[in-house]
Amino acid sequence: VVVVFNFLLREILTRIAKFEKHPTVTGEQQSVMRKLFLAQFINTGLLTLVANTRWPELLEATKEGGNGAQKLLLDGQYTDLDPSWYTDVGRGIMITMIFSPLAKRVTVMLMHLYEKWRRRYARKSAVTQTMLNEAYMGPEFDLALKYGELMNAVF
Repeated sequence: VVVVFNFLLREILTRIAKFEKHPTVTGEQQSVMRKLFLAQFINTGLLTLVANTRWPELLEATKEGGNGAQKLLLDGQYTDLDPSWYTDVGRGIMITMIFSPLAKRVTVMLMHLYEKWRRRYARKSAVTQTMLNEAYMGPEFDLALKYGELMNAVF
């Protein structure tokens, strides 16, 4: 679920940064990188931590004026980072951190196979040199997305 949501965040935040109409490509890329890192960090780590933590003091303080949402965030199973927390919650975080980069590599490998097929088809069907050149041109390398995802994995 976290990996899919992080992918959706990536697509949405890229479009939001384009909508912001930055005067330079660098400004747009910085905006994407910062937003992506912050959103994925919160989604991957902090929400999991908060959802599984039990804070009886905060739960009691918000009981009178709350709307029920605090029960989801403040009434978890663990009051401390004990060994059972690492067994249950930590395992989920580690699985997410392992499968997230693997899912990205699988996507890259599938795109590579598609590009090979597209080039083979273009060799037979291209009428002009420009069409052949376009077939051999690789995808754009989006540094902001890669850097935002890398920062999420590191932190």
